[in-house]
Amino acid sequence: MKANRFASIVSIVVASLTVAACSGGKPAADCEPAAASLPKEVTAEMARLLDEFDPVGLGKLLADNARLLPPNVPAVEGRDAIIEHYRGAVARELHHEVTPLTQVMIGNVGLAEGSYRVKNLINGTYVEDGKFMAVWVNQDGEWKIARLMINTDYQVAHTSVTVEEPVATEVPAQ
Repeated sequence: MKANRFASIVSIVVASLTVAACSGGKPAADCEPAAASLPKEVTAEMARLLDEFDPVGLGKLLADNARLLPPNVPAVEGRDAIIEHYRGAVARELHHEVTPLTQVMIGNVGLAEGSYRVKNLINGTYVEDGKFMAVWVNQDGEWKIARLMINTDYQVAHTSVTVEEPVATEVPAQ
């Protein structure tokens, strides 16, 4: 059911973009995108690079203007900044299990939605579960990540700071 809802949303977005693009007088044949499935090896490569802790390889998958949209922090913009974020957030001691649920391709744009789990290989426990959505673009025959949104299913830690009333002190008389 969720996959159908996602496909419906994608279809509506594509239809809207098509209407906008085709209102410029393009021939009807050029304005009818065919929906297909994004090649499975595209997201499999992303999962492999995460799991093998390969920042350079991941960088090669990113479009020049890529944006990473992680939870609870501002967007990370550009290939170099995303690679640095990746180096600080991923380690060889972590195993990433990425499960694509829906993959759709319309023209040179692909959308992938799925879930992920992260396992600590040192103690064998799962430390994070979450979901992702990736927007891929086909640039000269190569699929590149243009946007990647991830968010954890775990509750975000909240800081707890207690502020007490200041204690009144007497100023000595002079």
